[in-house]
Amino acid sequence: MPLNPISTTWPLLLGMGVLMLGAGLQSTLLGVRATLEGFPTPITGVIMSCYYVGYLLGTVAAPRLLRRVGHIRVFAALAAVASAAILVQARSSVPCPGRSCGW
Repeated sequence: MPLNPISTTWPLLLGMGVLMLGAGLQSTLLGVRATLEGFPTPITGVIMSCYYVGYLLGTVAAPRLLRRVGHIRVFAALAAVASAAILVQARSSVPCPGRSCGW
């Protein structure tokens, strides 16, 4: 008896949904926090766009890492980097070190 494609892929779809929800919440939180901390609008824009720059760079770097060390190690390393990035964002509230951006 053939299985329904939806019934066999629901865990993958649910996992992707949770990841997308987390990324959306992080992006919203980052923008709201930057506004509350009084960051200048251009700095907030640069910070918010860095997520997509990292996303683009990840599409270049990830295939090489996957071929080199395997998918399990790459997933674990990138999950650790993502977790550390969230913790650094929660800890830091200075848009530029020493306010020396020149904006």
